[in-house]
Amino acid sequence: MEASMTGPLRKADANLLFRLWSTLGLLPFWLFLALAAVLTGCAPVRVLTVPLPPTTLWGYTAESVSATRELVIVTEGRECDNARAAYVKLASTPVRATECRPLDLVPGWDFWIVPAIYVHGYLGAQAREECQAMERRQSRDFAGPTRMCQPVGVEFK
Repeated sequence: MEASMTGPLRKADANLLFRLWSTLGLLPFWLFLALAAVLTGCAPVRVLTVPLPPTTLWGYTAESVSATRELVIVTEGRECDNARAAYVKLASTPVRATECRPLDLVPGWDFWIVPAIYVHGYLGAQAREECQAMERRQSRDFAGPTRMCQPVGVEFK
């Protein structure tokens, strides 16, 4: 086999791509490449960014059933204490929740958060799938618009 035929793009593959391009025109070729990128997982995931509030927020973390950390973020310290007390009281199993602490949201990937319906703030989880499950539970209880989980960094003070 020739050296030119051993690379990732063989001559036959290049000829096929050229024939597709010349036969179908440029637009279908680019659509084909875009579809191939999506199907192979090369396309970027669309992630909206949360508008990061300039003020200090309050929050706590707790271990979820799947042993990952969940996050609750609210606007005031007293509201955080009330939300934490309700969470511990309503939990079906004993939970370990940290004390409420001031925090800042920064760009990053520490947690996936979604706007909360029952508190003035956000609910979050370390895994996107868990955040989406939180959103589905909220949407089931409240006929509001669907909200998207978004990644953030969390800096506890």
